[in-house]
Amino acid sequence: MKILSLFRTLSCSGILCLTLVGLAETTAPIDRDTWKLPPEPLTLRDSPGIDLMKANCLLCHSTEYISTQPPLKRSQWEVEVTKMRAKFGAPIATNTVPGLVDYLVKNYGTTNR
Repeated sequence: MKILSLFRTLSCSGILCLTLVGLAETTAPIDRDTWKLPPEPLTLRDSPGIDLMKANCLLCHSTEYISTQPPLKRSQWEVEVTKMRAKFGAPIATNTVPGLVDYLVKNYGTTNR
């Protein structure tokens, strides 16, 4: 029974390896000079704090992702920004958190939709 299980594992691993090797041989290399991200379809709302948003949040999130979040209260935006720093390792300086939260509340808060 153990031998059959080991054989299946090795067979599947071998198939996967052969598939990956085949893909590597048939995939054209990427020309780094011509590869570009698609343009952002949306923009952030222009108000005080937008530079903080661009410098901190757009490292990981698209403008569309930010602007389509449900409207949140100040306390909820504070939790979200804190979560990005503590759980996901976002490189947001502690002294910029209040400015980010102010921007989010003003532009994407519960009273601004």
